[in-house]
Amino acid sequence: MKFKLSLLTAAVAALVGCGGSGGSSSSTADACSELNSNTFNCNQMLSDIVEHAIRPSTTALSEASQTLHDTTDTYCAALGQDTETTALTSAKNAWSTAMVEVQQLNAMEIGPLANSETGLEAVYAWPIVSSCLVDIQVKAAELGPDNRAGLFAMEYLLFGPVGETSCAADSDVATWAEDLTVDEIQLARCDYAKLVADDLIIKTAALATAMNEYDLASANESDQVSAGLVSDALFYIDKQTKDVKIKGLLPQADDETFDASAAESQFAQMSKEHIIYNLQGARKLFTADANVGLDDYLIASGQQSIVDDMLATMDAAITNVEAIEDTVFAAVNGADSQATCTNLGASGTYDGASSDIDTFCALQYSIKQFTDVLKGDYTLLTSFTVPASAGGDAD
Repeated sequence: MKFKLSLLTAAVAALVGCGGSGGSSSSTADACSELNSNTFNCNQMLSDIVEHAIRPSTTALSEASQTLHDTTDTYCAALGQDTETTALTSAKNAWSTAMVEVQQLNAMEIGPLANSETGLEAVYAWPIVSSCLVDIQVKAAELGPDNRAGLFAMEYLLFGPVGETSCAADSDVATWAEDLTVDEIQLARCDYAKLVADDLIIKTAALATAMNEYDLASANESDQVSAGLVSDALFYIDKQTKDVKIKGLLPQADDETFDASAAESQFAQMSKEHIIYNLQGARKLFTADANVGLDDYLIASGQQSIVDDMLATMDAAITNVEAIEDTVFAAVNGADSQATCTNLGASGTYDGASSDIDTFCALQYSIKQFTDVLKGDYTLLTSFTVPASAGGDAD
């Protein structure tokens, strides 16, 4: 997106007048509250974002964790019986339902969600995960720390290879597994899965409670700082969805290749859906799910065109990824033309006749149209800033 340079002079003057405060600013100016009028109220926006965008997903995640717990128990009780396959499918579906909420919440990490110890990362820590570490805890038969529990562990335990481990052939885990039958390994995994499911109930319930008690408007020194934290959360789409979940799989230079092993959801093969839910979560946060959201903040500050651009580019990216018919893993794993992918990543050209890999390569362009607005007009012509974690990106 080209910057609207004709507005630049006026925008700079406006930013100077209101202090240019952003999510990390300590300025006493409160650009958000200064926009209050008969048609916009900053406190209402902050309340609506939490009430209508974030809380429903944290509540749904807690409920989904309970369902995952119950279906896991049923599956484990059915091992070796005629109902095992059906019970496993139910547990997998429950995991998938929980991940819908997690992936949306990834683009909404403010307040309790952003706490590194008790927030969303405690429930799902990708990409800092290891299936071998999960196997180590299966062998130990006790709940592990860090990424050895949570929804990644559940994905591996429910969707992973049957009767195999992810650790090196000469590891203690591999030696342990050699003395067990496939059924015994699955039983050990089930026993650990039940521990993980118990822990997920506790963590997600605590997270839902924390968000129910969270008052974004009073959590910071000004409403603008609170609004800036919401703005910062949107940059997950730039640094994680775009850079890690899409670009990280595709060649970006002549000496780089396709890397299907970098795809999220290696076992459930749902990385396509995860990208969609990231974008849907960002859209929900931006609009407060059709209530008073950041889009209304921008409109109140005279930036309707930026709202239009952000919504249009988000929707276009969602449409692009939805056009992929198979899994992202399968598309990338079978790719062989670096030059074609690089060209599509720069042009965004795809249609109904395009292969899945061509459509995925074009997604790099589609999502960049949104992040270009986010890092360009959105921060240039408003009182928001690019968070430090998203700085230094050349594209």
